Formats: sequence, C-alpha cells, structure tokens
Amino acid sequence: EGRAPARKRGARIGRPPALSQRDIRKARHLIEQKGLSASAAARTLGVARWTLVRTLRWHEAAVAS
Repeated sequence: EGRAPARKRGARIGRPPALSQRDIRKARHLIEQKGLSASAAARTLGVARWTLVRTLRWHEAAVAS
C-alpha cells in the first residue's frame, strides 16, 4: 500500500511519457536529416513544441551520462 512499495515492485508512478523511444528517434530524424524545425516536427508527432524540446534535451543528458 502506498508509493514506496509500488516503486519497489517496479510500478511506474506519474503521468506516462508523451513520446516513445520510437517517437524520439523519428523527431531526431525529422530535425537532423529532413531539416524540419522543432515546431514542425512536434506538429508531425502531435505534441507541443516544448514537450518535444524538453524530451530531446532530457534524452541527450541521459545518453551523455
């Protein structure tokens, strides 16, 4: 009962991610290979621009660590 035991069981707590790993790869491809802006890539994926930018920044930091 409660969050701590749920975390120990491996349960995810909180809101689900807006972008999957596949979506993140697609966004990078659209921006880097196709030359789309972050706004256009976000529209294509159906998320807000800030959501895309924040996710890409977080993903870069996680990969660099």
